[in-house]
Amino acid sequence: MAKQLQTERQPPVSMRYGTQDWSFLISFLPVLTSIVGILVVTLVLFVEEISDTISARRRLLACLPGRRWQLFVAQCLVFCTDAALTVGLMLGGGTAMAVLRGGHLRADYPVLTRISGTIAIWPAWRVVLGTLLLFMLGLILLYLFGRLALTYIIRIKSDLGRMLLAMAAYLVLVGQAAVSLLPNLTGILLSWLPLNYLQASRLFFGTDYLPMQSMYMQSLDRFGQFGRYGQAAVMLPVSNLSYYDGGTISNLFPPSQAGQVGLLTAVGSLTITGALIAGWLMWRATKRNELI
Repeated sequence: MAKQLQTERQPPVSMRYGTQDWSFLISFLPVLTSIVGILVVTLVLFVEEISDTISARRRLLACLPGRRWQLFVAQCLVFCTDAALTVGLMLGGGTAMAVLRGGHLRADYPVLTRISGTIAIWPAWRVVLGTLLLFMLGLILLYLFGRLALTYIIRIKSDLGRMLLAMAAYLVLVGQAAVSLLPNLTGILLSWLPLNYLQASRLFFGTDYLPMQSMYMQSLDRFGQFGRYGQAAVMLPVSNLSYYDGGTISNLFPPSQAGQVGLLTAVGSLTITGALIAGWLMWRATKRNELI
């Protein structure tokens, strides 16, 4: 990385606390594309869908002449448009502020990534576009999964049954967030499971700081008590701490599977799973005259 920066005569820029436009995008993407970020964005955009499920407008649409799959596709396009506009406004506003405060950074600025267990240098624009592609596919997948869950939840008469089904759907989505904390389960993971790629930025660079947190807590346990002088925090000299020192998705897999965890695998997994769910919903809308 240092040699490439020197060869291209580019200044060293922090990709964690960068104030320029491209460095801001890369430092912000792990926050937006985390499991919490993707759930929050999906839920915000899905509120109208949930309220519209039992509305008179939905019943009116179901009574109109026309093919149900066309109405379903139109609803999905509306969600995709809302998602694209929301993400575009968030990143566009942040980038504009970054340009005003920190200036412009070249779009081909080299970024250190770790994909499929291999360290590589990618241009900044490629990292941003790749992460956003996976993020948008993840939003669409969660949207379709939410509609699939609603299809069965509204047909359960018992409130307890609805709550249990909703909790089960929730656990399916967020349960994978704990996988990185359970090393004993990594051996049974499969690289093509779509839940592995909901945290889009983690395909390119890791965001795990658990080792540093553990060192900090151990230092407090050892040096935190000083008798009558109370407690004191020990400042650890840390250098070169960046997103790229953490574990990426490929680090969760055994070496035999880590090489398969790439961008094409992620795109294929999210796209195929979303297409299967969409096909099932379209079939129900057409054959059973349902529009959920």
